[in-house]
Amino acid sequence: YILYEHALGYALFRVKIKSPETSDVVTALQQLAGELLDNEEEFMNCFKLHAFVPFSSSASALQNCNGISEGIVPQELKTFIEENLPASNVLLCIADRKLAESIKAPEIGLPENISCSSESILHEVYRALRFYFPKYIKEFSHFDESKAQIGLGHSYSRAKVKFNIYRNDNMIIQSINLLDQLDKDVNNFCMRV
Repeated sequence: YILYEHALGYALFRVKIKSPETSDVVTALQQLAGELLDNEEEFMNCFKLHAFVPFSSSASALQNCNGISEGIVPQELKTFIEENLPASNVLLCIADRKLAESIKAPEIGLPENISCSSESILHEVYRALRFYFPKYIKEFSHFDESKAQIGLGHSYSRAKVKFNIYRNDNMIIQSINLLDQLDKDVNNFCMRV
């Protein structure tokens, strides 16, 4: 299984590969994604969308994005994984290493037979999923997807930079105060002369 975090929500893709060892599965996934990147139909047949849950609002998307960027498992993600991953032995591929370590942590409460992988060679797989993801979700147009990505990106950046929407007002207020102070100083100096 592959966990894919998108601006619209969480997606879980199922890939069947006959290999018992984790490293073999990851290598096979990378080779498979590289081979199928140019063939949309075969890629979509091999990487099946198992589950998708959209975010309820843009605030929820921002909250989940902030949690994931800090390596914290948001409640929505935990619920999504619990409801959609089978209880048998599965490998869950995750793009972010900190998130994978957090999901494996015992305090999250997921079954112990779920193993997580966040190896760097999976980047090719995620690149292919990003490329074909709009084709999996029919109810969202390309415009909706890009609008959600841009909106979430701006909100996330604003929160990280601590953007102050009154910043321009502060400069105007400071310049008015400076002019008032200069006026007082000029009057004071004129009276002394």
